[in-house]
Amino acid sequence: MTDHDDHIQHTWILTHPTGDEITIDLWTDGESVRVEGGGHESTDGGRKDVERLLEKYALRGYWVTSDYAVNDPHEPELRDATQPTTAHPPRVRWHLEFRDPVADEWIAHMTTPDRDKAITRLQQVRSSRPLWAPDDQPVERRLVRETTTWTVEEDETR
Repeated sequence: MTDHDDHIQHTWILTHPTGDEITIDLWTDGESVRVEGGGHESTDGGRKDVERLLEKYALRGYWVTSDYAVNDPHEPELRDATQPTTAHPPRVRWHLEFRDPVADEWIAHMTTPDRDKAITRLQQVRSSRPLWAPDDQPVERRLVRETTTWTVEEDETR
């Protein structure tokens, strides 16, 4: 992110299917986090904020294409910056579920990759069928996000 990286402890590079890139740097103070691209955020929350940012951008379609130590005292062997840590972009799917009171479990009703479509459908079924027939008990429904990631494992044979 800068010409001199002696203040950077760790770097994550995220890529969107459109080709847009975001760089997240954790500074050597262990607290400062700087983001280039995607709104240029800055925080002082350390690794917790990095995890929050990684999740935030994953939900927007970005995936980690590079994750490496720069001046990280906790990672003596630097990871090859050219090797991606994910094999494929994360897949996010949304599930509409309802609670079956007899079986005492959640049952999947619908699955879609489109969050807005899932919310619209949830609102529709809540308003059109709010009660179980024939006993008129309220139907419990929920929206569940599934995030699947594919991580490249280190080759132990090297």
